[in-house]
Amino acid sequence: MPGPLEGVRVFDLTLMMVGPWSTQNLGQMGAEVFHVERGGTDERSLGGRTPPSINGTSVVYMTCNTNKRSLFLDLKTEWDLSIAKKLIASCDVFVENMRTGVVDRLGLDYETLRAINPRLIYVSVSGWGEMGPMATKAATDNRIQAFAGFSSINGAPGTSNEMYRHYTQLDGSSGNYITQAVLLALMARERTGRGQRVDISMVEVALALQSSRVGEYLATGKQPANLGSASSAIAPSEAFLCEEGVYLGIEARTEAQWQALCRALGLEALLDDPRFADNAARVANREALHEAIGRVLITRQPRWWQLKLNKAGVPNGKFTRFDELVNLPQARENGYVREVDTERWGRYYAGGLAWRFSRTPGEYEAAHPVGDDTAAIFDEVESLPEPVETPHKGASDTQPPLTGLRVLELAEGIAGPYAGVELADTGADVIKVEHVSGDVARTWQPRGAGGLGAAFIQLNRGKKSVTLDLDSETGRDRLQELIAQADVLIEDADLTREHGLHVASAVAANPSLVHLRISGWGPTGPWKDLPASEIGAQLAAEVTTSLGRFGEPPVRVGADLASTYAGVFGVQGVLAALYRRSRDGLGQRVDVSLYGCLLVMRSIMWAALSNPDDWSGFHLDSYRKPPESGFKTKDGIVAITLGRLTDDGWTAILGDLGFDPVRDAEKIRLLKEIGNPDTSPRGWESRPVWEEAFARFTTEEVIEVMERHEAGGYPVNDYTRVFDHPQTRVLDVLREVTAGGEKVKVVRSPWRFQETPITVGACVPALGEHTDEVLSRLRAPEPSVAS
Repeated sequence: MPGPLEGVRVFDLTLMMVGPWSTQNLGQMGAEVFHVERGGTDERSLGGRTPPSINGTSVVYMTCNTNKRSLFLDLKTEWDLSIAKKLIASCDVFVENMRTGVVDRLGLDYETLRAINPRLIYVSVSGWGEMGPMATKAATDNRIQAFAGFSSINGAPGTSNEMYRHYTQLDGSSGNYITQAVLLALMARERTGRGQRVDISMVEVALALQSSRVGEYLATGKQPANLGSASSAIAPSEAFLCEEGVYLGIEARTEAQWQALCRALGLEALLDDPRFADNAARVANREALHEAIGRVLITRQPRWWQLKLNKAGVPNGKFTRFDELVNLPQARENGYVREVDTERWGRYYAGGLAWRFSRTPGEYEAAHPVGDDTAAIFDEVESLPEPVETPHKGASDTQPPLTGLRVLELAEGIAGPYAGVELADTGADVIKVEHVSGDVARTWQPRGAGGLGAAFIQLNRGKKSVTLDLDSETGRDRLQELIAQADVLIEDADLTREHGLHVASAVAANPSLVHLRISGWGPTGPWKDLPASEIGAQLAAEVTTSLGRFGEPPVRVGADLASTYAGVFGVQGVLAALYRRSRDGLGQRVDVSLYGCLLVMRSIMWAALSNPDDWSGFHLDSYRKPPESGFKTKDGIVAITLGRLTDDGWTAILGDLGFDPVRDAEKIRLLKEIGNPDTSPRGWESRPVWEEAFARFTTEEVIEVMERHEAGGYPVNDYTRVFDHPQTRVLDVLREVTAGGEKVKVVRSPWRFQETPITVGACVPALGEHTDEVLSRLRAPEPSVAS
């Protein structure tokens, strides 16, 4: 059976990773993707020829261009441009992520392409947005990390911030949201019959990816503290050292899990300790709790503790390195890591597919060598009709893309609710089903408006709350009736397992239902029924190698990466399945997992570690690089990148910073020898010299010096600086909602649709606020108006 996007054609004019990752997702779901390489000489189009490489090809190219056909086009020539337009006229989607203005100068601007293809979905991706003081500046993963506060919530206790050293996480994340944007626009086109332009920026993506943590700042006005591997919302939720020097991530997000943990470890006395009476108390006494648990865990091997914790139903995950990870049955059976066999590059490992579709499975096809399909595509284009311009008609429908869609959210915490809030922002009617005790995130720390958990406020705006006793026969009957009327069901596998719920019969009775099931470890394999946790998934996917120092306690990514990715990939799967349903009327099940999403997102790392030509490039060198947190200036923190400076460039920059060629000769020699401090493994050696110089300047003055001489500089922001910055203000990323009778700000979803704009619900629901209203519909069901 072909993938859910069979028949969709994509013109892929993208570079590096941000754009290619998004179109790769579409290809893996069945779309036909035409990836354009511009003559084969443009280094950017080949993944920047970024090392490491395998047989001369960058692993960035190999792992970001699967499931595509590759062709050469020199778009500066009239003939190749005419070929491009002819091909675009036959496509459904056009995606580009070039510098602002480049595509317009090539003659491939939106207005031109809309005239020859009114159904075209035109997606334009930028680093900083289309407007504002930084709109024309270069954007890279590490620059966005620093600017958007992503690094400000990483680090050991007492530190200020830490960069995620294996860059490309925000590149890939941007690609994931672009995929969502394409799918949402396809759904809107099903209703309107028209294409539209969609804009998205990496800054907006970075803030959306941090929603649960930004929510803490917006709720309290305080920058979240760095906590190493610990969570600010839940305790315990961190890594503990076991015998053999291996760390085990443990989380107890419910009271039942907390009690089970204490009994499994023989720590029943903690259940009567007032310092640990509830989650709020445990968070307040996190250090004492860590010490008490740590004293027990250090006495045995992690394998023993995992056996006991798994039997008790306590979420956990062991730190796992690459050589072990790629052979784990859980990763292999779910296809999250696969060994790819190619003629050009031999055998290497890569991330697989993040989603599993029950009826229209996706497919993984290795990247084609650059330009390999040029001749065949040219032959096909010859038979296409010449493009004809069509007069533009005014917009006839300005409702959000998913207007009329009915979504039932049977989930709590982060992953499922994040999927739900994205669907709510795009017009869906989302009904959140909560057990009578409520979503556990309602009581997470810190608390915001109305005493609600800050993360809950961010992830549940615009929804309707229905409470059911999920342990009673009546409650289960009402749930089945709600499923029967839904277009989409979001199921949190941990929640349904906790209450012994089986939704299979209700799902089977609604053949048009799209059923998203989010689990911790995947739908098959020996871990399929184990509960999930953010810290456990990060450790098991070796994400923590991208932060901290080897030999020291691990540091988790401050953003709730695994959970948010599961929500993002989940929405992709839902939208692709809905698009397929619009063709044949049938729904299907879509599976995603926290663990799988992390493994897929580290695809470049698996290829880099497989069989590199040499040990080079930041994907490999960064393993031995100390944490990077930028350089202190007179008024803040700045990060710099020096590119390929000439001797004249070095002289100019160092002169502007006050270096004397005679007095500072040794310092100058050291700086030149080390080069880029953000990519050199010896970058830490140059830190004292740079900071001594920068101490005399403000952050903006340092940036001005760097940019004056074709190097780069960018601020390393905490959340206050992020939201005070004029670029962020121009993007208008915050919205005001009501929670618990109080006004509070939330971060909106990151897409900008020209004709079917997103919306942000005005209220965060009180527990059970809409129960009577929603259940009354069961007696008089209304037909769905969704496609």
